Amino acid sequence: MRIVCAAVVIMFLLCNQALAIAPVNAVMMKEAQRYGIEKAHVSLDEFLIAWTAYEEQAVVLDEMTERAHLYTPYLLLACDAREKTQKSQPIKLSDSEKILADYAGFLAFSVTLVGNSKDFAKTVNAVIKQGRRGITADQINIPGEATVIVNKGTQKLYVVQAYLYFKERNIDANKPAILVVTAYDQKKHSFYFDLPNIK
Repeated sequence: MRIVCAAVVIMFLLCNQALAIAPVNAVMMKEAQRYGIEKAHVSLDEFLIAWTAYEEQAVVLDEMTERAHLYTPYLLLACDAREKTQKSQPIKLSDSEKILADYAGFLAFSVTLVGNSKDFAKTVNAVIKQGRRGITADQINIPGEATVIVNKGTQKLYVVQAYLYFKERNIDANKPAILVVTAYDQKKHSFYFDLPNIK
């Protein structure tokens, strides 16, 4: 019975997804879990590197560089396996199914932004550009206030994390995309993702 339920959930997810980033199937799920287990003890930045885009105008890549991460189904499952491995917990099919169900129909990004004032990102707008098309984020979540990362006399820099959700059906996974985030300070932050080559 459990196998039948798993097959139904996977079929539902396959029918629900418009993206070809990584088709959801048992092989992909196992591969993602294996990646999470094998990379459980590397730094988070190293773990996420294949799904990371740095701000297009960045001159230096360091801990203060603005970045975005694309959370594909593969990466979501790999993150779960990594976290469970670090906590010595079992990796269960039911947990993987729940994660996929929670994000079904959405393409999720996390974005780290840096600004000059505490309220530089109290509101955020996000658009994915593919050619002449602009797809607006369906949901935006900024879970916390900006925090100081550099404090040199009168100069302060602040960092904030935002989560952006786009409806998958509106995005062509066979074309590159530019994620453009505009913060409250009206500064635009652009991140290039080569969608056809991301798992």
